[in-house]
Amino acid sequence: MKVIFEKMQDQVFAMNPVYLPKTGQIKMDYKGITHMLIITAPLGTALDIQAEETKMLLRALENRVLREEQVLEETQGIRASCVTQMQLNDQRGYISVPVRNTAMEYSVFACRYDKNEDALRIYLPVHPGTRYRTDVMVEIPYEILPYTIIEKKKFRKMKETPTPFVRLTVGSREAPFPDESIIYTIDNDPCEYPLTSAMSGRPFLIRTDGKRLSLRVVSKGITLREKSERGR
Repeated sequence: MKVIFEKMQDQVFAMNPVYLPKTGQIKMDYKGITHMLIITAPLGTALDIQAEETKMLLRALENRVLREEQVLEETQGIRASCVTQMQLNDQRGYISVPVRNTAMEYSVFACRYDKNEDALRIYLPVHPGTRYRTDVMVEIPYEILPYTIIEKKKFRKMKETPTPFVRLTVGSREAPFPDESIIYTIDNDPCEYPLTSAMSGRPFLIRTDGKRLSLRVVSKGITLREKSERGR
């Protein structure tokens, strides 16, 4: 199978992808396709679709794009996948984003397969205003709670004793955050304390002596979300 690169047309296009964090999906506008090409790369890669190394990655997909399943090709952290129009229709035009522990950028491109030529045409946007990429950010939940000791007294009474510690929980064990991407500080303490991925989803105690503990993100593409009472 040949892979042919052409300019995006009015009758064949894919553009305006938007990431929906609540559902973990990407929606977009598309028309006239038989396949949709999705390229995933770490945030900030600024992928050049015209670069020869990118085209080599796409050519490596070869005949696998004709299978009735999503196919993948990956090199140097950049992943190319191809889905059929039927798969997109079944998903109502949405692409599901896999859970990752790093922020990613997703680029979408319209494709048409010509059976007579045995060729897959990939339509590249050439107009500067055409938007074909969206960023998928990583949202890390966290919780800071005062740590108290509960003692059982006579007549079933419970005594709650405060301590100089707080209990911090950041992220989840299923999708650990990258090492040293988040740090914590304590008021009037000049030191910054990085968190490791092994701490993801694991509560641990930090001595603050009543001072305020703050979290800060130092890696691009990560945001923090404090757990609400309802979400605990």
